Amino acid sequence: MDLLRLGCGLFAMAGVTFSNFSAHAEVTSIEIAARADILGGKSFGTVGAYEKIIGKVYFSIDPTHPRNVAIVDVEKAPRDAAGHVTFSADLYVIAPKDLARGNGVALFDVLNRGRKNIIQQFNRAAQVPDPTNEADFGDGFLMRQGYTLVWVGWQFDIPRRSGLMALDAPPTLEQGQPVTSRISTLFTPNTADATYPLDDMGRYADTTRYPPVDPASPANALTVR
Repeated sequence: MDLLRLGCGLFAMAGVTFSNFSAHAEVTSIEIAARADILGGKSFGTVGAYEKIIGKVYFSIDPTHPRNVAIVDVEKAPRDAAGHVTFSADLYVIAPKDLARGNGVALFDVLNRGRKNIIQQFNRAAQVPDPTNEADFGDGFLMRQGYTLVWVGWQFDIPRRSGLMALDAPPTLEQGQPVTSRISTLFTPNTADATYPLDDMGRYADTTRYPPVDPASPANALTVR
């Protein structure tokens, strides 16, 4: 479990690069939903067999901490008994079954719209959401070198389908009610279909995360250009 915690620690530090500030978060627990041998226990060189671990990682942040006050609307999120804001994210790990035979390094792959990248980029494999077949692992380079691969969802508006990974963000509230405001979404259909699914825009966005207060309101508008 130490390598899992290391991977989650790397996720917490990723905020420095993408948000231009250093957020401070704690991993409170890791929930494992499934784990299975990769390719039936096939050996990757001297490292041996690998397994994949799928679950959730749970976080807690102090919204008053100087490193966290820059998070947009964090002061509007619900708090637990300790006054902290809690949330969770999808977790996916590919690790040597015998960690002592690995190289002791966890590679943290920052997801691209919920999609895994690192196996495609380093192992020369196709990009797949749940590597299962031998072809999904390409030439096996990262595994033969003994790396542990870690993915953690970090975007809340990713469709929960086709193995895409996301983050479960807390709601924003004012006086106990959801915050409302006008939201604009830009999309470009690639085909002349009569309908366009806003819950799966280009497969990588779920705009239903911003549900309309009143779907029939005359204030709702569609602009075409």
